[in-house]
Amino acid sequence: MKYDEIIEGCKKDNRKAQMEFYALFSREVYVTAYRLLDNAFDAEEVMQESMLKVLVNKDLLLPRQSNMLMRIKRIAINASIDILRRRSDAVLWNDNIDVEEDESFEDVLMREERLMLLHKAIESLPIGYRTVVLMYIVEELGYNEIAQILNITASAVRSQLTRAKRRITEWFDNYEKKR
Repeated sequence: MKYDEIIEGCKKDNRKAQMEFYALFSREVYVTAYRLLDNAFDAEEVMQESMLKVLVNKDLLLPRQSNMLMRIKRIAINASIDILRRRSDAVLWNDNIDVEEDESFEDVLMREERLMLLHKAIESLPIGYRTVVLMYIVEELGYNEIAQILNITASAVRSQLTRAKRRITEWFDNYEKKR
């Protein structure tokens, strides 16, 4: 079924079209939510709610597939941000560290410590800065994509990233002074 047929079917509450719509977008929406939440259950909930919101509110359906994906991702990111705001001890990504064969134990510990400190620095950012940083670093989205998803300008994205980097640098400076 072509994308435009899927959209028309969804507008008519056609179950087959809705299932194809779900199959088309659910994986990417889930991955986006999971990267922000680092929790499979919450990511699944966000993905389900986002998909349902679009399928129930037919005005949200868009004729272009790329725009539709961005719209659903925006809904999922906003829902994820709401969860992160409610969660005081948010873990933002997986802490698994790959060990290189020729790496010493001390090198692995140093790298793990730097990564842990970076996690803490990013977690200390206000939710808006943190979201932009994660979308830029983890999701590997460009300024324009982030701007479109968050409904802000690309210059605002650049500005928030610059301010976030400054705050992370300040966090590390303060950490070093306390050491």
